[in-house]
Amino acid sequence: MEQAGFDPSRYHVAWSGDQPIGGALCSAGPVGWVNTLAVAREWRGRGVGLALLQHAFGEFARRGLRRASLSVDAQNLTGATRLYQRVGMRKTREYLFLQKELRAGMPLPAN
Repeated sequence: MEQAGFDPSRYHVAWSGDQPIGGALCSAGPVGWVNTLAVAREWRGRGVGLALLQHAFGEFARRGLRRASLSVDAQNLTGATRLYQRVGMRKTREYLFLQKELRAGMPLPAN
């Protein structure tokens, strides 16, 4: 919060009483960007993520931005992808990451 350029209007927190239950950390450039959307496990499926996204979109619109973006793991087990589609977002890019274990069970040499 002490950093130059800190803008608290980019950080949205959902509360239940005095307990934070979710948050959307956003940034704004040519498009609004939802960097992180998080909802406490026990509050998922109760509209908290939806409300946070809609609030962030409203803030983007207030700033004159016409588009909002985010990235998500398509294999996400929390239902995030369905939430994003429900608020009208659509897939524009897809990345495939591949990996291979090269030295299964063998220690790496010391430098």
